[in-house]
Amino acid sequence: MLELLADAPQRTFSDQQILQTGFSPAATAGTVETCVHYLRRKTDMDIVLTVRGEDYRLGQP
Repeated sequence: MLELLADAPQRTFSDQQILQTGFSPAATAGTVETCVHYLRRKTDMDIVLTVRGEDYRLGQP
């Protein structure tokens, strides 16, 4: 997920777009939210930004 965001830092990705890039078919939007939570906890809170109404994009590395 972090690689996807880093490859297009100005682009905002929806949950569905993120799920299509490496998650199992059974994964849900909650899975993406959990991954975002863990990424923020293990790196920096600003690494993944939540864009209201559009979902996620890369923040300030």
